[in-house]
Amino acid sequence: MGTERTLYCMANLSDRWLLRNLTQSEARAVFAVLTPAQRFTTRLWSEGWEGWLPVDALVCEFLYSRRIEDQVPPAISFEETNEVTQVQSSMRKSAKKIFERKHQRYLVQIPVIVRNSTEQFTTLTEDISEGGIRLQDALPDQFAGYCQVILQPKSNHSFEVLASPVEDQNNGRHHMEFADSEE
Repeated sequence: MGTERTLYCMANLSDRWLLRNLTQSEARAVFAVLTPAQRFTTRLWSEGWEGWLPVDALVCEFLYSRRIEDQVPPAISFEETNEVTQVQSSMRKSAKKIFERKHQRYLVQIPVIVRNSTEQFTTLTEDISEGGIRLQDALPDQFAGYCQVILQPKSNHSFEVLASPVEDQNNGRHHMEFADSEE
């Protein structure tokens, strides 16, 4: 007999994917990276629930389900989706409350160079925080995974960090997340 734990299933009707046996933290992590349109068409289920629930302003409800050992979700029809034409702004407000920013952002423009193994991209920062930077210009597609980021403030010293683009951004990839240091 295995250790009992609460598990969840998450499905997206428009993109047609299904994730099973997610822990609470895994479900929260998946939700955090969904675009607003994906959140609108994503459903959540856990054993003991009557059926699949929309992942919307009531996303916190899934945190309070009973403990289970394993799960077999009910069938979900990927045909029940309607075309998404508008995303409700209330969804963004509720998500903002749940996933509040860890680090304060500072509006500052600093010249920055982003390098991968073969190319270099130069732009300015729009803002910076302890966790990452937002670039003024969208990062080209050929920059993926970890990149060397060189911040060049007006002082004579530059700062080099390792960062990766944050994926699933609307209107281009402007955000980069700093890698954890080994210190």
